[in-house]
Amino acid sequence: MCWVQTTILDQLIVAGYTLYALKVESHPKAPLRGQSLKAEARTRPFTDIHTKEYCEWFFNLEKKYLSKAGGEEYKFGYWSDFLAVAPGVKLPDEMNYAQRL
Repeated sequence: MCWVQTTILDQLIVAGYTLYALKVESHPKAPLRGQSLKAEARTRPFTDIHTKEYCEWFFNLEKKYLSKAGGEEYKFGYWSDFLAVAPGVKLPDEMNYAQRL
């Protein structure tokens, strides 16, 4: 399910980049938002070996919080951007708020 979505992340890791996952975002019409989304986001798996597991977390989140019956169905409403840091580059301390993948 996540092979294509994680290919670029895996290539960056193999090339020696350090990946930092940023905040989980949601589309305004996605069922889960606000504090509830922040609580769910804390359950994300962070590992540089299993990017597929990280990707599948988003698919499982979609399954867990389905659109309401009779309402507008919305899919792929959750995502997280990444910051890729080149080998040998150190982030300034004030930027270390992101979760390392």
